[in-house]
Amino acid sequence: MEMKKIAVIVLLAGFGFMTITHAADIRSFSSSRIGNISSPSPEGAPVTSSPIVMPLTGLTWGMTSVQIFETVDKILDEDYKPLYQKVSPGVKMKQLDAKLAEEKFQFRNSRIDFSTPPTSADTTPLRGEYAYNNNETLLTLTRNGAAIHFFLIKDRLSKVIEEHALGEGSPQGMNYQDSVVRLGALLGANGRSIAAGANGAPEADWRDNQTHLRLIRRSDTEAGFAYADLSLLLADKINRFKKP
Repeated sequence: MEMKKIAVIVLLAGFGFMTITHAADIRSFSSSRIGNISSPSPEGAPVTSSPIVMPLTGLTWGMTSVQIFETVDKILDEDYKPLYQKVSPGVKMKQLDAKLAEEKFQFRNSRIDFSTPPTSADTTPLRGEYAYNNNETLLTLTRNGAAIHFFLIKDRLSKVIEEHALGEGSPQGMNYQDSVVRLGALLGANGRSIAAGANGAPEADWRDNQTHLRLIRRSDTEAGFAYADLSLLLADKINRFKKP
């Protein structure tokens, strides 16, 4: 049984999220909204027999932006280790230093504060995943060709969405339906089908005791994997609202 659990965690790299809960840290949300849309409720989502784990080691629910920066810095440092081992001190090593520093800077500089609409995120598939006037922030990391979006409320991590390309050779599946089947097999539960989720796209979802996971169909060749803090969702602290 222990070996099976370890295997599932390895296979789920890119699919899950180990968390801590912190619903008490996020108490208020604005009542000044235009329109009303909620992310799919975790109530009724199939409970997984295997834990939902996160693709990035060291992330936990409730982390501050500073803690996220520190964690991502360590991950990027590890990514660059094989590259550094191939070069000697000199020009090429300095070039690597500059490239690594630029990636860390770009991540910090990706911050979007959802204070006053509109923002650039409004024209992306992320529309419907956040609310204005609710102390919400978005950070985006591009790593190995995949975008990872970090959503914070009152500077506390509340949701992560990872975008993946689908197709032949993709560990996430050939297409959306294949991803649903694969993810269900890995988690030990068939996903609940949602005809139109937070952004009007088909979704499937699951939950464990800490995380609500949504698989979102972006297109025939792309899917989003959205992980949200279950404690906040159950406490009804994350309501989503449409922009005009």
